[in-house]
Amino acid sequence: MYKNIIPACFMAPLKSTFDLKDAQTVAVLNEIGQVMKTILARRGVELFHYLQSEYLPSLNFSSQLIQEYLKHLQHADHKTFKNFLKEMFSQLQTQVR
Repeated sequence: MYKNIIPACFMAPLKSTFDLKDAQTVAVLNEIGQVMKTILARRGVELFHYLQSEYLPSLNFSSQLIQEYLKHLQHADHKTFKNFLKEMFSQLQTQVR
């Protein structure tokens, strides 16, 4: 899970070919949000530790962005989390270009 599923939830949306204005792509983002919320429900603190200490820093996410992501993952409803993901990945794609 930590070596395949979680990276897939971040690597695809970070690609410049992941068009966040396309309806099918937004549907994929919806699924990504559901997957991450399901992993959180099953792994809890273990997931938080992994994301905060290992995985998200390896993607060069700022500590502020990591905290914002974790806050939304834990507390936001699914729709709010999906909207957060769309905005976050949009900003990250812009930074990479």
